[in-house]
Amino acid sequence: MKTLFTPAWYRKAQKDPTLFKRTFETYDRQLSRVRPKLSMNVRRLSTYSFHDCMVKEVRLLENQTVVLYLRGYCRLRNGGSGVEGLHVIAMKGVRETTLSPECVGGYWLYEELSASGKQLRLSALLTEPTTLISFKFTDAKVTVGKRAK
Repeated sequence: MKTLFTPAWYRKAQKDPTLFKRTFETYDRQLSRVRPKLSMNVRRLSTYSFHDCMVKEVRLLENQTVVLYLRGYCRLRNGGSGVEGLHVIAMKGVRETTLSPECVGGYWLYEELSASGKQLRLSALLTEPTTLISFKFTDAKVTVGKRAK
């Protein structure tokens, strides 16, 4: 499960717009092969793009659950309309993460969902500062456009 959207890739893609297109085409092909094998919840997560959403909060819960709170405009990957608001991604069975405190306040650029057997991975390239966070997990639930309390 090699990550496509990395800080190094982002720096190169800033100088070569065709790299953006080629990488997204590669990712779309990979995702279409993996999507039928995903649970309904994770398949639903794979339909969204959180580009330009701000990471507002991250909670690490006792039961190997990580919850991400994002604020902004969430788009459908197929080009459909999106939803403005608070978006919540709750990942269960998190075994490994590269989460860092700097990600709170950062802006989500690109997400990448991959699978190897029953092990899933969500990676997200963030900016301000440009960093990569990733989570290996077993299941997830996404709620888009949730109203802030």
